[in-house]
Amino acid sequence: MRKLYLLLVLVSSISFAQRKKKTDYPSPPAITYDTLNDAIKGTKWFFNIDNLTDKELLLDDNPNQPDMLYFVDAKKVQVILNHRDCKVTINGTYMILLPYLQSPQVVFGDYQSFKMARSKNNNACTKPLIAFLEQYLEVMYDTENRTLFFSKHEETAPMIGIPN
Repeated sequence: MRKLYLLLVLVSSISFAQRKKKTDYPSPPAITYDTLNDAIKGTKWFFNIDNLTDKELLLDDNPNQPDMLYFVDAKKVQVILNHRDCKVTINGTYMILLPYLQSPQVVFGDYQSFKMARSKNNNACTKPLIAFLEQYLEVMYDTENRTLFFSKHEETAPMIGIPN
């Protein structure tokens, strides 16, 4: 009995000695971006989808234009197309980065300014708009003239200096 007790104590002390104390590693800092989301939330911008090109779109505060882009809150967006042959509402989310000159930041290759929800109502008239919005857009926000200008981000090759 005594040998069994000693064996039990020996095995338990060995098993406790081999357990490692859990170390807490500091978590990496959260990535934050400088965005226009808080500045434009709750605003309505009007445009005409017929003026959409593959590289740019101009929005303003003129309610006489048929289509509207409504920034519901700091994350949600709603696009309302109101043409005679295309009446549809598209919901989605957005994150619009400030221009690089104002706030230099790293942008990953899969960044999209808008992410629009897919639905069965997305027909031929919405596909060019969704394709345009779901890419990396450069946004010019003019508070004086109340305009919002989206243009396609052009990739530029990094400049490499050659030593003399």
